[in-house]
Amino acid sequence: NRAINMQENFIDAYWQRHLIYLVQNKKDEALLDLNLILKLNRTHAGAYLSRFENEYNNFFYGKL
Repeated sequence: NRAINMQENFIDAYWQRHLIYLVQNKKDEALLDLNLILKLNRTHAGAYLSRFENEYNNFFYGKL
């Protein structure tokens, strides 16, 4: 969070924080970070993939 506070467009910090949120089972917070990453960089393939995996899991397994 400190890195993000220092530089709001630091995509790598959002990416790492989204991974931490996933481990903590905070899927909604992770999704917010992914959406912000894609707002800053529309070509971030990892963010699209992670967002898809989150939606896929929600659809087939419910919110885990």
